[in-house]
Amino acid sequence: MIVLLENQSLCVYKSHRETALLEKILQQSELRDAEDKAVVAQQIVSMELVRTASKDDIPPFDREILNEKLHVARVGDVWGTEDGPQEFLALGMSKGSIFLLHVRQLHQLYCRFTVHREAVEMVRYLPRSKTFVSVSSE
Repeated sequence: MIVLLENQSLCVYKSHRETALLEKILQQSELRDAEDKAVVAQQIVSMELVRTASKDDIPPFDREILNEKLHVARVGDVWGTEDGPQEFLALGMSKGSIFLLHVRQLHQLYCRFTVHREAVEMVRYLPRSKTFVSVSSE
């Protein structure tokens, strides 16, 4: 379970019997891109857990990194050995961007693109069409 706090921190909990134990707290300043730069220029506005059928449904992409090979190498093999369902954390940001973090590497930016000029209030993934739908405050 992942909880977004008001101070932009992500709390990761692990289920343990009838309760959940705090596994780690990830500050927004700890999120890194392929060039190991912090991605804190925007505030997290919304969050959605995205599940895909396979690792090929959402390719690693960062519109701010010109060297695509560097980005793919930095992301590495987050999928594991099997080509099964994958989980991503989609973050709607305050300046219109959407960030995707693979749940196995929450500190590493997997995908980043901009869809609006204003805050992204909601992000949904439609698995049948492999499409993202977002709502902005504009």
